Amino acid sequence: RLWSLKAEEEGLPLLRGAGVSGYKCVHEAKNVGRHTGVLHWSAACKVGGALKILGYFPSAEEAALCYSRYLGRGLAREMANLAGQGDRPPTAEEVWATAEAEGVDLNDFRSERNQYGFLGVHKHATLTLRPYQSRLGSIHLGFTHTPDEAALLRARAIAAGERAIAERDGRASSDEGEGEGQSQSEGEGEGQGQ
Repeated sequence: RLWSLKAEEEGLPLLRGAGVSGYKCVHEAKNVGRHTGVLHWSAACKVGGALKILGYFPSAEEAALCYSRYLGRGLAREMANLAGQGDRPPTAEEVWATAEAEGVDLNDFRSERNQYGFLGVHKHATLTLRPYQSRLGSIHLGFTHTPDEAALLRARAIAAGERAIAERDGRASSDEGEGEGQSQSEGEGEGQGQ
């Protein structure tokens, strides 16, 4: 219960899952501390197809909190909503309105070749609650109730990547500008001293 309270304080949901732990990406650590009960649970997820172990914990709740912290408040809350742990699933109209409010035109992500209507959207063969999967290359972005939601997830991921690149390029160009200013002032100082 302590970790549930900590999660509430931090504004993070503990994402529910269908496994033994009851939490998403929280697994029994079969070979770690099993005899003592210490570090009995692991928080682990796939990143780019490889398993990333976030840590080992004495309780499933603590491991779930670690996973939510790894995701960050915004993504963890969004995943909780998509998993049905939050409000009811949005209608297609609500998804399109949300996309428009975020400055995203989902029509840009339409595909006639994809049977679900959008690039990077697929339907899982056995899932029924959230059968639509959103992917960006080899990166799994999540499962959703509708193809429109999956397209919005993909659009958000692309926008986040573009923002990160713009920020990086902005820092690089400002660093270059600072370097040029320093070399000019240094050169001016040398000329004045002679």
